Amino acid sequence: MFGIIEPWSTLKGLISLPVGVFEITLAIYLIVKGFKTEGLALIK
Repeated sequence: MFGIIEPWSTLKGLISLPVGVFEITLAIYLIVKGFKTEGLALIK
């Protein structure tokens, strides 16, 4: 970004690691937990 951090540097990987972990845990949570069926009843 603007030549400050190289595109494939270790620093950039370490900075983006928490974002990746968050996205993986959110995906697992949503797959395991699913969605509430009560919300579908309110739509009808």
